[in-house]
Order: sequence, then structure tokens, then C-alpha cells
Amino acid sequence: MQCVTIAYELAPRHGFEAMTCWILGTNPRSLQLARAARMQAWGRLVGAANIAGIQADVHIWGARYDDPSACAYMERLKRRLVARSRRDVERLGPV
Repeated sequence: MQCVTIAYELAPRHGFEAMTCWILGTNPRSLQLARAARMQAWGRLVGAANIAGIQADVHIWGARYDDPSACAYMERLKRRLVARSRRDVERLGPV
């Protein structure tokens, strides 16, 4: 999740307007991550992938950088990750 927050922060500086994820339907953890990052399901390509003889759908998830609700969620997530890092440092001590 930390990578998502960093990408969400840096990408607009480089001219990107949206973040997209193309995820195989056989990968439930990545689908879960997209949902957890509050991305929206933008589409699905039914049976578009064939991996080792296994047909899989390709799910397309995305978020626009100018969406106020997505920006607010990413800010809250970033604050939680920073607080967790501080707690870890306090608990484990400096490295």
C-alpha cells in the first residue's frame, strides 16, 4: 500500500492524470489491493489472457488524481502509514 501512496503523490508532478491497474482475475490479492486503495473498477476484458492454458479476465481499475475523495483517502492513508512507521521505530529502536 505504501507504493500506491507514493505513486499517487509523485505521478501528477510528472504529468499523469490517472493511475490504472490491469490485474488478472486469477490474482485475488492484487484485486483486493485495488479495492483497498479505493480505486474504481473501470472495465473488464473477459477471457483476454491465456496463461499456461488458463483463461483469465483482465480487470482494469483506476483513480483520477483530481478526484477529491480519492485524494482525501490517500492523505489519510499516508498519515496512517507515517504514524505506523513512527510506532515501529519507537518499538524497535533506531536501526
